[in-house]
Amino acid sequence: DLLAPFVQAFREAGLRVGFYYSLIDWHHPDFPIDRFHPLRDREDVAALNEGRDVSRYAAYMRAQIRELLTGYGPSTLFGTTSPIRMRSIAAFLARGMSSGRARRFTP
Repeated sequence: DLLAPFVQAFREAGLRVGFYYSLIDWHHPDFPIDRFHPLRDREDVAALNEGRDVSRYAAYMRAQIRELLTGYGPSTLFGTTSPIRMRSIAAFLARGMSSGRARRFTP
């Protein structure tokens, strides 16, 4: 766990903890090759996109965000937009934060 010592040190120093979560993960096998992807100009782009499943990628993202929220209880999480609904994150943070730790997150 690389984050825990940093989070603990920041909190011990009286600092609030925030995370940035990038939606883009060009290395994930289910992330689609779109017009911004580094592989977009390859001749075999259609074949490379076969079998990629955005819903699997969204589930992967939700699991990562859930881990950040429940494992570290950040004061701030930014960089998230659709398919993770910001309202669900905001509602979770409003009801689930206790002593700087999040309880359960269900996007």
